[in-house]
Amino acid sequence: MGWHRDNEPELGSLPVVCSVSLGARRRFRLRPWKGSRDQALTFELGGGDLMVMAGATQQSWEHALLKTKQSIGPRLNLTFRAILEDRAS
Repeated sequence: MGWHRDNEPELGSLPVVCSVSLGARRRFRLRPWKGSRDQALTFELGGGDLMVMAGATQQSWEHALLKTKQSIGPRLNLTFRAILEDRAS
């Protein structure tokens, strides 16, 4: 996945995104959406690790799983997001 934010309207103004990694380790990156890209953070997520992004994370930061030429082995990621009910209908 390239750089992005989970900021779709149906996720609400302060979405909570939970991501569970299973299998091979993967490099998860966070960087400020605006401002200095020198402040990027890197997390090595392995089997059973849970990443929770909450609060203003999706407003202030973007995240990515950057491509690699190295074989990293099989892995599976489960991502959970709450979709808010459309109150207009």
